[in-house]
Amino acid sequence: MAGRSKNTDTAPELAQLIRRQIRLAENSRFLRGLPGFSLDERLPEKLNMLLAKLDEAERRAS
Repeated sequence: MAGRSKNTDTAPELAQLIRRQIRLAENSRFLRGLPGFSLDERLPEKLNMLLAKLDEAERRAS
């Protein structure tokens, strides 16, 4: 296809390679240590409240 750059031709393969590399245990540990990739395990209060209501509704239903 005319006008198509070589970068767009290899984009799917590059994305697959990146996904494969991120899944490696060594890289996963490294990425978790970076501020941009750290997980915030706290849930917002509203979400906690909704989950509690859902748990209660499931208990009443069973």
